Amino acid sequence: MTTITYQNTSYESKTAESVLDTLLRHNIDIPYACKAGVCNACIMVSDNNELSRNCTIGLKETLVEQGYFLACQCIPSAPVTVRKADDFGLFSQALVMQKDFLSEDVCRLRLHLATDLYYRAGQYINLRGPEGQIRSYSLASLPSEDSFLELHIKRMPNGLVSNWLFDDINLGSTIDLQGAFGNCFYLPNNPDKDILMISTGTGLAPLVGILRDALASGHKGQIRLYHGDREPNGLYLDKELHSLAEQYDNVHYIPCVSSPT
Repeated sequence: MTTITYQNTSYESKTAESVLDTLLRHNIDIPYACKAGVCNACIMVSDNNELSRNCTIGLKETLVEQGYFLACQCIPSAPVTVRKADDFGLFSQALVMQKDFLSEDVCRLRLHLATDLYYRAGQYINLRGPEGQIRSYSLASLPSEDSFLELHIKRMPNGLVSNWLFDDINLGSTIDLQGAFGNCFYLPNNPDKDILMISTGTGLAPLVGILRDALASGHKGQIRLYHGDREPNGLYLDKELHSLAEQYDNVHYIPCVSSPT
């Protein structure tokens, strides 16, 4: 056990407990999402140069040098002082340039960034909600062809961020975003290999981006995309994907519905 000091107050951590879990256990409001070191929502700062490198995996080296780390991955072996990360360098502001509804509970947002964002189709970004909540959404857009970032948002029951995006965010609204992150994207080094992609719900979004990237790169292997949902109206890009499959001989779109007909 050791102590974690935050805002001039020290909190005792349990054995093998992360900085994030210690602070949450003491009712400290810290942004987080996956708690697995993937989403980067729980980034904090410490002046302790002896933190394990395990809690900085995936962060830019420039951020690591400034003391940034992932609170969910940091299990300190000695007392440590931490603070919330400043937004500078972490979040950018995007403008909503298009919003349309693809089904009753799925909307499409297209965002414009004033500055360039390097990303690969299929990666994800974090959006910050009205009360600081962080949620991750995959990118369906293709940077070589699109001047916007495209997200597919599913309305979740009691979802604070998804309902905010559905009900309160409109054309001209601004949203704070962070990223891009993730290793799910197309690699062009095996253009003759077959590709199998399977998704349900809005898990389709990154696969649409990857599919478009593969086609733009001249992929020659067969590409099979399965998209499933409980109800037919959950196949929210059904017409577009059928049309795409008609344009390319190597693209096969297979919609799947689990509910009885």
